[in-house]
Amino acid sequence: MVMEMLEWMWLGAPAVPNSVLVVEDDPSQKPILARILYAFNPSMDLLWASSAEEAKNILNEKPIDLLITDILLEGEGTGIDLYQECAKANSHLPVLFISGLSAATLEKRGISLSKSGIEESAILLPKPVSPLKCHDSITELMRRKAWEDMATSYLSTYI
Repeated sequence: MVMEMLEWMWLGAPAVPNSVLVVEDDPSQKPILARILYAFNPSMDLLWASSAEEAKNILNEKPIDLLITDILLEGEGTGIDLYQECAKANSHLPVLFISGLSAATLEKRGISLSKSGIEESAILLPKPVSPLKCHDSITELMRRKAWEDMATSYLSTYI
């Protein structure tokens, strides 16, 4: 019975975020990402920041369902640093990292999802972003979040 309920909740988990913050310092990426994201959910509240500092200001004012951030940002810090700071307040915040550099090149620069301990809650997509891969990645991240939220609620209620 419990497994059937969990399976139903997993399959029926909401896979569409309502509020997304995109942190991207390359202005040429904005129309591409906007087109992909609005095709995914036309009523999405899409927020934009061009730096980690700007993103932090937005996050202090408005909750979001999904963070999409470039890994290498102008100014201090990386997208990973930004996510780790956000996760302190929202541990189940899904994040989609995007980068024009490969994972191997990022590792050579000392930037790694696995070394930072967040590979379980994040997905890395290469630029240029493929609409299909972006859609599939967001769906996967939102289902993971729904599962984590449900598991947390279940554990706090019954254990």
